Amino acid sequence: MESTTTTREAKLLRRNPSDHHDSGGGGGNDLISHLSDDILAHILASLPSMTDVMRACAVSRRWRHLGARVPVLRFFCLDHDFSEQEKLDRFIAFVNNILARRADDGTSTTVVEELEISFKLFNSRCMSGGSKRVVPSVDVAQVDAWIQYGMQHVSKSFTLQLNYMLPLNLHNSNSSNGCMQVLGSNKLMITCGGGATRLESMVLSLNKACLRRLPTNVTLDSLVHLTLEDVDDLNQLLSTARCPSLRKLCLHKLTVSPATTTDQSLHLESNELLKVSLDWIWSRALVLELRTPRLRVFHTRNASIGRLVISAPRLEELTFFYTRVASIVQVEDMPCVRIFETEMSSLRRPECNDHVNQTRIRLLRCCKFLQFLTLHLTITQKDGHDSAEVELIKDIPQLPHATSLSLQVFAQAEYCKRPTGIGTQNQRDHHIISLEHLQDIKITSAYRRQYEARLLKFLHASAPALKKMIVAFISAFMLSQSLQICAKECEEFLHSIPLNKEGKWAFCYHGAHMQDFTTFEWTPIKKVECRQIVHMD
Repeated sequence: MESTTTTREAKLLRRNPSDHHDSGGGGGNDLISHLSDDILAHILASLPSMTDVMRACAVSRRWRHLGARVPVLRFFCLDHDFSEQEKLDRFIAFVNNILARRADDGTSTTVVEELEISFKLFNSRCMSGGSKRVVPSVDVAQVDAWIQYGMQHVSKSFTLQLNYMLPLNLHNSNSSNGCMQVLGSNKLMITCGGGATRLESMVLSLNKACLRRLPTNVTLDSLVHLTLEDVDDLNQLLSTARCPSLRKLCLHKLTVSPATTTDQSLHLESNELLKVSLDWIWSRALVLELRTPRLRVFHTRNASIGRLVISAPRLEELTFFYTRVASIVQVEDMPCVRIFETEMSSLRRPECNDHVNQTRIRLLRCCKFLQFLTLHLTITQKDGHDSAEVELIKDIPQLPHATSLSLQVFAQAEYCKRPTGIGTQNQRDHHIISLEHLQDIKITSAYRRQYEARLLKFLHASAPALKKMIVAFISAFMLSQSLQICAKECEEFLHSIPLNKEGKWAFCYHGAHMQDFTTFEWTPIKKVECRQIVHMD
């Protein structure tokens, strides 16, 4: 009888940790149980996903209600061989169940600050199988419902990502296998009214889905950051009337549908935009127009567009990397640009007649106060005596305020016999680059060849104020396996270059990000003045 009573008392003590002594340390005192619900909810919000949150809430009766107070909801569906629709349906039901309970509560303690729903699935069986295999799919209406929930109930950040290997389908399609990819015909319809649109950041990666038919009363007044990936035709969502407070815009793998049969356009006109990033946008007929008076950063990489119009007088940082422009660039002066990264080539394929170098030179001429320039040079040599790399540098307009130059030098095989690069033009028309104030130069290259030696010699002779030059060789392209042998061969190569300035080369290490490079640094030798001592008799 006494043992039974003792067992009940022990259980009561475990259920009521507040009756324990407040002394810290040992004695079995449970300190975490004395924390408030707000602090516990904040701790649970740091867990990787909602699956982990629900598991943590199941360990204690007191914690069971904390799942409804967590301000951050993360749902991840990760599977490298996701071949069963039933598994996907269970995950979707799990997401909808939690979102429904949070929406029905509606109290201030259940505010969703961040919501992330991410599918990262690769179905190897269905991708390699026949057409009769049923591919797991997500109903387009379900995705539409998630987007509406994010716009109506999330206060800060909403992210929805569908992996490229997971088709976004319509279950009620007439396809033989019950699945049909959303390419251009299936549309996601945003039907949220003029309710609470407190959302500040939205990331949509929808696997080539279309977001169209937006109601006229939908405005995202508080939206500051918008990222769109694999989404078709969102001109109307990018307008100032839709997102008047938008400051950061990122577009990745965007397909711009033609307004007419021949014309495609993407107009970004905003008085609030501060940063624009465009990656993997391919449309030779696209007209990209930027009219952003407060824009500070503009990045474009791996893009192909028809015509570019830039009006950004306050732009400070510009990246124009592997971007082809078919027609002439219309760009105003950008006196505030201090950082510019781009590429130039000494020889182009004849079929790629897009005037790559001319476009870059035109942009450089609009950046008269540029200080930090990064160039990716692609050098194609016909023989060992060709000086295309030096002529390519000479084509750069005068940059009297430039203090730092970073060169990424690459070698290519010759594409054709007839040079088409701008480096083959008459040298009398060139404006020699001004390196009078250049103090810092960094060159990254793969091989030790004559074009690198000529380039180093030219830069040393053209930069009288040079204080430091770093040359990094990619170790993977070295014939020798030993790092010591690679360093010795590189040092011998550098010492063989006749320079007109006295200096010394020294092996250096520049952190883990440069571990695949054999790096040397050149610094000038400071001359010590010798004063003659005159003896007075």
